[in-house]
Amino acid sequence: MRASFNESRTWVVSAAGDGVYEVHSFPNVTVDIIRHICSCQKWQLNGFPCAHTVIVLSSSGKDMTEYVDPLLLYTNILCLLLHLDPPNTNCMDARVFG
Repeated sequence: MRASFNESRTWVVSAAGDGVYEVHSFPNVTVDIIRHICSCQKWQLNGFPCAHTVIVLSSSGKDMTEYVDPLLLYTNILCLLLHLDPPNTNCMDARVFG
């Protein structure tokens, strides 16, 4: 997330209301922190906040860990407990099911 924050430092955030923000970047995107949606679609695909979401959460004083998919957090914790590399998305398959 640190890299996402560094990437987004020059962007301007405008509140649109009801948890929706517009990030003035190129191209401009819309972030809905209540529904966990960014119009760039990276948040939905990856399960953790994209650069647009990071700047929105940072500028609004929100805790970023509350916006990461709980399954992703659980999987990474399980992989750590099993002594597997957490970035490996197949770690559960390799140790538990393989």
